[in-house]
Amino acid sequence: MLIRFFKSSFYLQYIILLFIAIALWSRALFNPCPPMEPGPESPVFLMIHTYMDLQYWVFPAIGLLILMFNALLLNNVLIRHELSPKNGLLGAFIFIFLMSQSPAASSLNPVLLASIFLIPAFDNILRTYGKADPTQEVFSAAFLLALASLFYFPSVLLLLVLLFSFIVFSTLSIRQFLVALSGVIAVYLYLALFYFLTNRLEGQLAVYSDFFVNLSM
Repeated sequence: MLIRFFKSSFYLQYIILLFIAIALWSRALFNPCPPMEPGPESPVFLMIHTYMDLQYWVFPAIGLLILMFNALLLNNVLIRHELSPKNGLLGAFIFIFLMSQSPAASSLNPVLLASIFLIPAFDNILRTYGKADPTQEVFSAAFLLALASLFYFPSVLLLLVLLFSFIVFSTLSIRQFLVALSGVIAVYLYLALFYFLTNRLEGQLAVYSDFFVNLSM
C-alpha cells in the first residue's frame, strides 16, 4: 500500500515523505549522537568534522535537509531515465529509508555528502547510453566520482561502475578510458598540489596506499 502511494501522482506524497524522513531521524534530531569519525583518506569531510566536534547537535538537521535534497535529486534522475514511475516518489522513499537505517548515520555523514556528487555521476553514466560520442558525460561522471571521494574515499571504487558501463553501453575505447582517467586526475592533481604545499604529500600517499593494500587483503 505504501509503495502504491509513492507511485501515485498526488502532491500530498511530498508532505508525507518529509514527515517520514523526520520520523526516521527524530531520535537523531532530539538526542544526537557524536559525529562519525572520518578516515584520513577523506580530506574534505575530515575538515568538516573539526567543526562538528564543537556543535554536533546542529548537524543532524543539516543532514536531514541534504538527505531530502539527495532523495528528490535521485528520484528525478530515475524518472528521467524511465527507471521509476513519473510523478511518483518511490525512488526518494527507498533512498530515505535505506539512508536512515543506522542511528549513527542519522547526521551529517560522509556518505550523505558524497551522494551529492554520486547521484549526478550516476545520471551522467546513464546519459552515455546510445550516444555516439559520450566524452562529456564520461568526463563529468569521473570528475564527480573523484569529488565524492574527497568526502568518502571508497566512492572512488565506483569508477569500476563507470568502466563497466563502457562494456554494457558499447562505448568502450581507449579514448573514453583516458577521458575518465583525466576526470579523476583533474581533481587529485589539485589535491596533490595542496598536500605538496603543506608538506604532507608523502604522508598522504602512504594513507592512500594503505587503503588499497588493506582492500586487497
